Parts: sequence; C-alpha cells; structure tokens
Amino acid sequence: MPARRLSEIVPRIEAAGDRLALDTCVAEGLAAFGIPVEIMRRADQAVGIDAERLAYADIILAIARIRALSFAADALDATARLREAGLTNRQLEILNWAAAGKSNGDIATILGQSRRAIDYHMSEILRKLRVTSRTQAIACAARH
Repeated sequence: MPARRLSEIVPRIEAAGDRLALDTCVAEGLAAFGIPVEIMRRADQAVGIDAERLAYADIILAIARIRALSFAADALDATARLREAGLTNRQLEILNWAAAGKSNGDIATILGQSRRAIDYHMSEILRKLRVTSRTQAIACAARH
C-alpha cells in the first residue's frame, strides 16, 4: 500500500509546474504517510515516526529537490537566452521589474535612476528582443 501511494505522488511532483505547486505536492505526499511537513524540517521532532514512513518521506523530498533544481536550471537557461539577445545586466533587471508590474517611473525610483534612463533601457530591450511593446518583451522573457 505505501508503494502504491508513492507511485501516485511521484508523478505529481515531477509534473509540478512551479515552486508553489511543488511545495503543495510535497506537503500532500508527506501527509499521505501521516508525516507533518514541520517534522521534516526539524529532524529532532521525528521521534515516534517509524523508519518505513521516514524512508518514504526521504524519497518524496529527494524527488522534490531534483524537481526544484530543474526550476533553477530553467531560470538559468532563460537568462542565458536573454543574454544571447544582447541584454545587459541592467536591462535584465529592468525587464524583471517590468514583469513584476512596475512602471518605468517605479523602476526608476527603485533603481535610483532617472525616468529617462529607464525609458532608454526599455527601448533598447524592445529593439534587442525585436518586439514593439513592453508586454511583448515580458511575454518574450517568460517564453525564454
């Protein structure tokens, strides 16, 4: 029975599309074995949980760590592709703030730059990504 539960949990962890979905799958997986997530964070609280359930919990967490690493690798790949388009560190930072919903004026305040400097960087981002709007630039960055 525990192996069957594990065989249902593992594919869900592997298919998790983002960190929040991954954390949810891990919490549900641990709960399926009657192990609170808090216990896995502090080994000294694991007293009273049998070795078999802890072994399954270790498997779930190991698979989740591998999946989390793939998220990090995807982010690095996306940054590399944007760098290949010729974006500078400052332009990547501005694009990230734009993706977070910040206006050019907000970004200027956050970065301690003039609004004109941010406008210029944004126009360079659009040119380098070969798009015509900041929405397209953000979508392009999300795709990469």
